[in-house]
Amino acid sequence: MQTLIGYPQLFLFAYQLREPNTKEYKSWLAELEDLRQRLQIPSEAKYHQNRDYYFQTYQLEGIYNYLDFGDTDNLLVGCSFLHQKPADVNCLEQFKTKLDIQANIGKVWLILGHLDFPNSTAPETLAQTIYQTFNPTKNTVDLQTGTLANIPFFADLESNIIIFLAPNQDILDKITSFYYELLRLFSYQQKIAWIEQQSRIIKEKSVSEGFFLHPDEITKEVKTNPQLFLDIAQLQELKKHLLENLGKLTKYTIGTEGLAVQLQSLKTNLNSYEKRLQVIQKKASEIGETDLKLLADFQNIIAPRYLNQIERDYASLSPGLKVREQYINTIRGLVEISQAERDRRSETQNRHFQNKVAYIGVGLGTASVTASSVANFAEEIREYPPFNSRAIVPLPAPWLNFSVALTISILVGLISGGLTWLLLPREK
Repeated sequence: MQTLIGYPQLFLFAYQLREPNTKEYKSWLAELEDLRQRLQIPSEAKYHQNRDYYFQTYQLEGIYNYLDFGDTDNLLVGCSFLHQKPADVNCLEQFKTKLDIQANIGKVWLILGHLDFPNSTAPETLAQTIYQTFNPTKNTVDLQTGTLANIPFFADLESNIIIFLAPNQDILDKITSFYYELLRLFSYQQKIAWIEQQSRIIKEKSVSEGFFLHPDEITKEVKTNPQLFLDIAQLQELKKHLLENLGKLTKYTIGTEGLAVQLQSLKTNLNSYEKRLQVIQKKASEIGETDLKLLADFQNIIAPRYLNQIERDYASLSPGLKVREQYINTIRGLVEISQAERDRRSETQNRHFQNKVAYIGVGLGTASVTASSVANFAEEIREYPPFNSRAIVPLPAPWLNFSVALTISILVGLISGGLTWLLLPREK
């Protein structure tokens, strides 16, 4: 059984973050080109923004425009049948196939039609049928309602679907003057929702990747002796741990500060949304009955909820950064103290070794010089006073001379080495 809608039209508002050097953005540009080819929009040497391109394909006609809003690319594209007669609501799927395109910030679908034909369905019933046909993933939904310049509309802002059902064609035509106002309004709305989503990703990633230190990790003691001296393996492990934590700190400092930037961006977009909604309210009220409470609820209820959530996330991430910084400072302090102690011990050992070499060298050198000097006088020393001639085993003169010289040189060497030891500085 058919369900008819008068002069059905479908419009897509799509919003893409402009990041020229990314693969995702290049893919977006490629999809735009493919969309223009599907709609048979002539190629130009240089594509002009802020210009409407009207197109006609088999049985369809429509409008295409691509605009630049700051850091966002914005697409407005819509189509309808050439005959402008009532048609079955299933035609909206055909329109969607022609117009659909990916967009990382978000998309909003506007479905338009009128009820000025015989045996038309009641607006509420028709809106539910259209919604379920266009978005079959949801069987039922409580569509919220409003009025724009005498045009009733039904919306599910969660699915970004808005259905305008005018009493007749003349009233429906008035919505054409609101296309670009709505494009801008939904640009701010989609940006706000996207910012909230990105902030949630940052928070969830911070938690899942273990950025927040567990109390057990904070209180974990580094095993050292009372002099805070780490062996080589412990010191290398601690240095590795320090580098890992510095990397995490850098990564999540960027993420946390990114939250602050997004918080400010959300406030800016919310302010712009409020001003744009005021413009639409004033303009529509001059034409006819207007009730935009549904859109005002986003400004007054939903967006502030996003704002508060991001503020809480930022408030919870900031102490985590400080704890991580303190933890890193503690590790760095242990590494520096241990490294300094290791260097001090090494220097002390080197100095001790050098001192030993010094007084041993002085002793040996002095002994050697003394031995050389005494050798020439050994015989005279031996004869005065004379040795006991009645020794049991008298030594030959050469050996006796050698013994005297050796004894004297050893004594002199020990004395000079000892004096050197006393004079050289020692570790206290």
